[in-house]
Amino acid sequence: MSIAVQQSGENASANAITVKNYEVPKATLTLSLIDELGDMNSNVLEYVSAESDEVGGFHTNKAEFDAFLKEYTQVVGKEDQSAVEIRQEFERYTSAVETKVFDTYNPDIEVDSAMTVADLTAVGETMEDLLNEMKEAEIKGAQETETLQEMFEDDLPGVQYYLEMVDEAGDMVSALNAYMAGNRLAANGFLEDAASFSEYMAKIRPLEAKPDETKKLDKIQADFEVLFAGGKELFAAYDPSKKVQALGAIDGLEHEVFSPLEDKLDDLAATAIAAEQKALTELVSEIGFVNTLVWVLLGVAVAMGAVTLFIVRKFVTRPLQSLQNGMTRLSEGDLDIQLTGEKRTDKIGDMVRCVGVFRKNAQEVAELQENTRLSEERSREEKRQMMERLANDFQQGVGGIVNEVSDSAANMHNTASDLTNTADHSKSQPSGAMSSAVEASGNVQTVASAAEELGASIQEISGQVNEQSNKTAHAFEVTKASREHMQALTRKVADIGEVLNLITGIAEQTNLLALNATIEAARAGEAGKGFAVVASEVKSLANQTAKATEDIASQISAVQEETNATMGSIEEIAKEIEIVAEIATAIAGAVEEQNAATHEIAQSINHAASGTDLVSKSMEEMNAGAERTGVAAEAMLASASELSEKASSLSGMVDTFLTEVQAA
Repeated sequence: MSIAVQQSGENASANAITVKNYEVPKATLTLSLIDELGDMNSNVLEYVSAESDEVGGFHTNKAEFDAFLKEYTQVVGKEDQSAVEIRQEFERYTSAVETKVFDTYNPDIEVDSAMTVADLTAVGETMEDLLNEMKEAEIKGAQETETLQEMFEDDLPGVQYYLEMVDEAGDMVSALNAYMAGNRLAANGFLEDAASFSEYMAKIRPLEAKPDETKKLDKIQADFEVLFAGGKELFAAYDPSKKVQALGAIDGLEHEVFSPLEDKLDDLAATAIAAEQKALTELVSEIGFVNTLVWVLLGVAVAMGAVTLFIVRKFVTRPLQSLQNGMTRLSEGDLDIQLTGEKRTDKIGDMVRCVGVFRKNAQEVAELQENTRLSEERSREEKRQMMERLANDFQQGVGGIVNEVSDSAANMHNTASDLTNTADHSKSQPSGAMSSAVEASGNVQTVASAAEELGASIQEISGQVNEQSNKTAHAFEVTKASREHMQALTRKVADIGEVLNLITGIAEQTNLLALNATIEAARAGEAGKGFAVVASEVKSLANQTAKATEDIASQISAVQEETNATMGSIEEIAKEIEIVAEIATAIAGAVEEQNAATHEIAQSINHAASGTDLVSKSMEEMNAGAERTGVAAEAMLASASELSEKASSLSGMVDTFLTEVQAA
């Protein structure tokens, strides 16, 4: 029986050695590998979040993983398939991280590039502010310009060029931010916008000759050169697609290598822990069996005496009972057990020391499990923080662009509404001008009638020259009537002058409306080109009206001169009638002069009538142009509304995308 006890003790010792040298090291090393793998993944995620010093941490964790893996291989054997697969996946993972992440993307370059873009954005905003200031000064100058030639050759082109330069400067800044957000094609747009800006700068230079204007243009040129040079340096130094490639590689490695390797290590750890628990259970069973044999042996040896019983109970039974209780508590997870007999040199001492080893290894396993859990929680938190930073960066880049598109759409909508109101007002102006032209035509007809009456009177005077002695009194009365008719004619000519002043005022107002429409069209950019053509037609009609009015004014001036001459002649006739006998020949000559003057008056009146008709036709064409302006403004208003709706839709899509990213 003592041999059986000895054999059971040897079996328990062998099981304890197996757990100590194989199962426990296998479990602890597997948990250590999981911990180091999680740390390496955290290093990679923090690296792409602009923490370049994480490369050193990755290499440190890589070396520690490799050391643990070598120990694991020594425990399980070089031919163990799990060790071979772990080695292969580990080398595949680390090699891919080195080439596809660390060698591809450098976060320090991105940080420096982002600071450069921030500085260049400030330069661009300063340049835009100065351009807007000069544009407003040019618009004010156009409104105060006294001659149309200066307006069309200097002021309006200047306004257009400044508007284009503001637009190109803003596009250059937007292109830099879009490039940093990952759009490499934005670099081409930046260069195209810079070329357009230089062209408009060359065009505006000859129009701005004042010293203060030249100084401001030099400042704008200097800012542009800083912006342009900085943009080219940015494109040469930083490639946004590298970060996208690195993030894609990390995502691919996480699904293809990291997660499968982590799952494999978790399975190995679970298996090792289960094997350790099984070995402990078997050891407890062996100890129980030994305890039973001892009790049987004690029963047989009772007869050997009280001394033998005392020795056995003190040195065998009690230590074994204590050891069994300790092993039972240890198998239940109680790591705070107190062991006695570790200094004994017999088998029981060996068993106690083996249980002590179990307790120590179990404590290390529990500690490693806790570290693994904390590492996994830290990895999940770091991943979540990285996704939040990426979402915030995306929102700041794209959201800003969407807000700028929405603001531009709202401005365009307001401009289109103002343009519609202006077109409606323009349509009402030609109607009033047409009425005035009709009234002018009636006055011209009145003048023609008066001229015909004057001609009849002069003919009467010519027929009565031979009977001057008997008709002197009658001739005096006729002369008096002729003078009254000429006064009436003078008043009519003055009335025509007032009508012309009215027409001239309408033409000047139409020109001002055309100027405002041209400015608004230039502000609208591409969307206002069609309306710019309509505004040009309205301006052309206004110029034709002004020219026709000048022709009519010239004719009226001739009529006034001839009327004044006629009045003088009639006064002379009144004086000379009193001495008709002496100046009969002079009277005949005066009559001929009156005939010639009357003929010229009739011709002038005909010219005035033709000019009035031309004014009426011009007003009709102006009215048609205003109608076309209204149609173009309504189309522009509809386009602005559609652009606003699309901008709102894009903003919703961006918000949805950011919500999904933050929830990932």
